[in-house]
Amino acid sequence: NLRGSNQYKGHDLFILGTGFSSAVSGGKLQTLAQLSKELSPEINELFLANEIPPDKLKGNKDKDIPGNIEHLLSYLAVEQPWLRKAHALRNKAAFLDLSRLIAEKIGAKQDEAIKAGLPDWFSSLVNKWHEYKANVITLNYDLLVEMAATNIDASAVNHSDRTSKVNQDDLLPVTLTNILSRIAGLLGGDDHQTLTLYKLHGSLNWYYSGKSEFHGETIYTVPVHEGKFEIRNDHEIAVKDKVPLVIPPTLDKTSFFNNETIRNIWTTAGNAFKEAKRVFCLGYSFPETDMMVRHFILTNANSDGAKFYWVNLKKHDGNLEKLLPEGYSIDHTYLGDDSIKNFSEVYTQGNIA
Repeated sequence: NLRGSNQYKGHDLFILGTGFSSAVSGGKLQTLAQLSKELSPEINELFLANEIPPDKLKGNKDKDIPGNIEHLLSYLAVEQPWLRKAHALRNKAAFLDLSRLIAEKIGAKQDEAIKAGLPDWFSSLVNKWHEYKANVITLNYDLLVEMAATNIDASAVNHSDRTSKVNQDDLLPVTLTNILSRIAGLLGGDDHQTLTLYKLHGSLNWYYSGKSEFHGETIYTVPVHEGKFEIRNDHEIAVKDKVPLVIPPTLDKTSFFNNETIRNIWTTAGNAFKEAKRVFCLGYSFPETDMMVRHFILTNANSDGAKFYWVNLKKHDGNLEKLLPEGYSIDHTYLGDDSIKNFSEVYTQGNIA
């Protein structure tokens, strides 16, 4: 029982997958693979009739390239050497259009979830992350964590006698540039000590040029403020030439990792993983398509080992042990449809051993 103990403050690390966002949103936020059917009509419109990626896998329609967004993004993100240059450039355009479609679809589902009401256990969990100064690595694009965190009242670092809302800049390990700085001057706010959020795959509210090479380029953000996120008219003006930074769970992320900001986020997340005494994996199952995350876990593991809590619908298929070096013990206590909710309620009470 850890009630009243500070031994894990700053040393709890969470890994969030789509299963976590699905649990918070009542099933409205889904995996990219699950979104494939909904986006199928729009996806077909991205290609010329004779340039649709291959879709002839017998008996495996869910693994066809056009029928599975993860596979399609993997195909489009890399310039295939057998294609004509014009065809390859149209694939790149399709990748950017698909990134925008994904952001719009996830944003719409996020709005549905917020209107329906988010569960109390979620806000309690984020508040506990704030209290414990937890490190939270997410592979999700949605803004649910930011919305909950920016509703927290916290003591300002430079003004200990006053409180104000946690802001988005407090959460991120690297400060991103507010998109409105492109059209107006901005004033800074208070700083707070709180959880740190590492968004390894980008975010709905991050924007870049869409260039294949964007080394050194500024990444802009439309900030979440006091639990709210909206694209106002002035935001639309500022982002009109930008594309949502949605990094796909593909085998090859090389072009994205040439940007120093993205590399910095992954580096600082790796350092946090090395220092973690407890790791909680909520709704993430290490898909085979995302080898980068698999290698990230393996190479950044704490040399002294740690307790690894697997919180998911079902027990892992056995390859989790291969991802974790010796010294890591795996806890399977929290499994099933309500595993994330049940775990969160126990964790926020300080009763995780």
